[in-house]
Amino acid sequence: MKALPVSDQYHVEAAKGWVLLHDRTEAHLELDQVTRNSKQHPDVLEMRWYLYAEDQNWVEALKLGRKLHKKHPQRLFGWLAHAHSLLKCKGDPERARKLLRPAAELFEGPQVPFGLACYSSLAGKLKEGRKWLARALEKSDSEQIEDFLRHNPIWRRWPVICRSSKSRCPERGRVGELR
Repeated sequence: MKALPVSDQYHVEAAKGWVLLHDRTEAHLELDQVTRNSKQHPDVLEMRWYLYAEDQNWVEALKLGRKLHKKHPQRLFGWLAHAHSLLKCKGDPERARKLLRPAAELFEGPQVPFGLACYSSLAGKLKEGRKWLARALEKSDSEQIEDFLRHNPIWRRWPVICRSSKSRCPERGRVGELR
């Protein structure tokens, strides 16, 4: 994939700035200024997907997630965006789980196993969810886990899941010990 022209990259970066300023309307307007030739570039589509997701516009987010996944399967973002949009738009964790499952073989890191843990659990497959969560923890370093727990405090209540994995929990370095 060719790099975005500098002028279009500027619009993507400016849209990110508007997001940081909590003004998604201006972020959308900034992306609208991207040239026609660059509108289908994955960097532009990913930013647009993020804006739709923040706007809770899951119908449009699903369309973009599907397009990103199909046209750019080598990019993790498309897989995650498609699965998450499918869950939010259709309310079907089983379809999201099935869609994301092949990505576990394609990508390193904790993102896919964590997504599969969530979708499996929501689909009522708790044993499978626990397996995927254990894999996500194994692929995470303590800084990633601390950051995740800081942004998702509800997971601090789940030391049993952590205890069942071979991973190390970040706070004290021993399995199952969460603050």
